[in-house]
Amino acid sequence: MMIIFNERDLKDCQLSCVAQDFINHNAILYKLFVVGDRFHVVERPSFKNFYEEDCNSLNTIFFNSHDISKSCSRSKWSILSEEDIPLTVKPNYQIFETIVKNIREIFGLILVGIDVVIENHTGKYAIIDVNVFPGYDGYPNFFEHLIDSIKKLLVERESFKQISKGCTLKKCQSDDLDSGFESDEKKKYSTK
Repeated sequence: MMIIFNERDLKDCQLSCVAQDFINHNAILYKLFVVGDRFHVVERPSFKNFYEEDCNSLNTIFFNSHDISKSCSRSKWSILSEEDIPLTVKPNYQIFETIVKNIREIFGLILVGIDVVIENHTGKYAIIDVNVFPGYDGYPNFFEHLIDSIKKLLVERESFKQISKGCTLKKCQSDDLDSGFESDEKKKYSTK
């Protein structure tokens, strides 16, 4: 991965790639780990804020996200300046709940990780990554919640089977509609 600060360094980018705008988020990444109907938020280090003067003075930063955003990471790129510390926005867990609900509905997943940052000047939330079955490092009682989710899924599927057993296709009695049954019956008799 890389952070490109200016047009001249676009040459560092190799195709094919995914490009995202960088937003200042006070070096805090929120990892939302989802297991079924539950989720847990883990705060991780991330990139510090960059400003216009950085765009003129810094070259492309090449990095591995594990070196920046693991719980034990100590990168020079994650150290906030003293001026930036008061800009830190406290997260609103209701917004996290909405994000989790929407991502689960969109992707139809019960196991998912969502990486979120909060822009420090506007308080806007940005989803920067969605991971299918992430590592769950820092999720308390993960296996207990996983087993509960699997059990709930099995119960839901069994009740769906019971409901669908009562549904059967019936032969259409109307002359103007062809349910397919009539055509099949005609074929049986025409081949005899």
